[in-house]
Amino acid sequence: MPNTTTPPSATERVHAALVGRPSATAAGLAEETGLGRSTVTKALTGLEAAGLAHRVPGGRDGGKRLPDMWEAPPAEPSPAKTSATSPGRLRPTKPAAGPDGAERLGRGQLRELVLTHLRDHPGDAFSPSALSAALGRSAGAISNAAETLVAASQVERSVDRPRRYRISA
Repeated sequence: MPNTTTPPSATERVHAALVGRPSATAAGLAEETGLGRSTVTKALTGLEAAGLAHRVPGGRDGGKRLPDMWEAPPAEPSPAKTSATSPGRLRPTKPAAGPDGAERLGRGQLRELVLTHLRDHPGDAFSPSALSAALGRSAGAISNAAETLVAASQVERSVDRPRRYRISA
């Protein structure tokens, strides 16, 4: 008689490895489950969105970035946050958070955040790094958004190297 059981999905394997331990890194879970690190990271992001995992940012040790730690919450997830798929697999019902845990922005929303910040600070010029610190978003993404605003003549690049942006006069 053929085996009719479905093997556990990558997300289910990661969740099973995460449950019952105080915390783990994505690399440690990848080693334990035999899955690739990127697969484990995607599974953890989905579990986090479903309320089945919690990310604890690793922080820094001097100039070195420490890995994020992941833990399973002690309480059962809210039924409103997850839904079952066939056969009994979990999937998030809301968009996943970004890598830093912040909610993902829709199309054009980062440009609006940059524009608003520059309008709130007329006369001041900001580097992508300074805008990143102020807005809590990626400096690369902010740089792209600022360049789009420059092309639309809403923002000007006040200095080319290092790049600095300010609201157009």
